Amino acid sequence: MRKDPISPETLGFASSARHVDMRVEREVLRIAINRPAVRDALHPEAHSELALTIDALTADRILCTA
Repeated sequence: MRKDPISPETLGFASSARHVDMRVEREVLRIAINRPAVRDALHPEAHSELALTIDALTADRILCTA
């Protein structure tokens, strides 16, 4: 089981992600787009945050996604 908490900072974000929500449950990282006002449409900043999150996830040997 993963011992260190995951956060935007541990995934490589300098500050909190504004458009992507993340939470870890055991070894599963749940990723959600958080732009309800535009029905979760992606714009360049949200796309970048999502890409960084997925890149960090693929580099992690413990986490999987759901």
